[in-house]
Amino acid sequence: MTRVAVIGGGGAAIRACHAAAVRGARVTLISKGTAAASGCTLAVDSKIEFSVVNWPMPDPDTASTYAADLQAIGCGLKRPERLRLFAERSVDEIGLLERHGVPLKDAGRSRRVQLAGSSYPRGIVCPPRFGARVLQALWAATRRDRVIPNLFAAGDVADSVQGADRINGSGIMEALVFGALGGAGAAEARATTRKAPAMPAAYGRRSPHPSGRLLEWRRRLASVMDEVLVVRDRQRLSRLEPMLSDNLRELEDGGLVGETPATTRLLHELRSTLTTALLVVRASRRREQDLGLFLTTRSR
Repeated sequence: MTRVAVIGGGGAAIRACHAAAVRGARVTLISKGTAAASGCTLAVDSKIEFSVVNWPMPDPDTASTYAADLQAIGCGLKRPERLRLFAERSVDEIGLLERHGVPLKDAGRSRRVQLAGSSYPRGIVCPPRFGARVLQALWAATRRDRVIPNLFAAGDVADSVQGADRINGSGIMEALVFGALGGAGAAEARATTRKAPAMPAAYGRRSPHPSGRLLEWRRRLASVMDEVLVVRDRQRLSRLEPMLSDNLRELEDGGLVGETPATTRLLHELRSTLTTALLVVRASRRREQDLGLFLTTRSR
């Protein structure tokens, strides 16, 4: 029996658990919060669009058209093969949700919307508590014995096919598609003789930064990022990118082991935040016309 470890408690993690479990793997879920009751997926409700393909489409939409739209509005920041995979698998995940009783319609509320940059109306306004229902349905369908709670692993989510665009809001579908691929791939992996990857040196060095400085660092980062997320300023973005790169390098060079477990967690959280902020700034500099994170395009 293949043993699979999944880190996280949100949509991608729970979908990965389900995909691995149905293939006969023994799955261990490691989550810093309550499994199936944490992460961004939980917050999705009727105000968030849910991008899909062919569910059912009144027009002859195709996966290749969907992928081409994503590539165009994302300013070419994502690999075409990844976008095609996402577009092709979206309809499979819709079918999974329906089989497990997750409603995509709600009497008097459900409606289809055409998102900026899309060739067809792929957006669905979700019923209330839609994200919570997705998590609960997948969790109920996953065979399990126990969960290891209260552990922390820093890093970025494995999804996101939007590139420079953040307006389409298909986060749940991305979590489902790439969570399923990750879980299935892990369950079907065979033992190899490959040498285990070496742990990065930063994970073994004791950091000189006390928790107070890390908290101040985090507050300062939030302040500068808030400014660019509201009003896009090319000069400010140009200054931010090298500053964030230097901050990230300083943090990693100093080491990621804190004086206490809580400080170690702060170090890893700050590293994850800096990494994400740097990617956001780089993507924002690639866009030609937008408001903050949001790309504005003319729908056909």
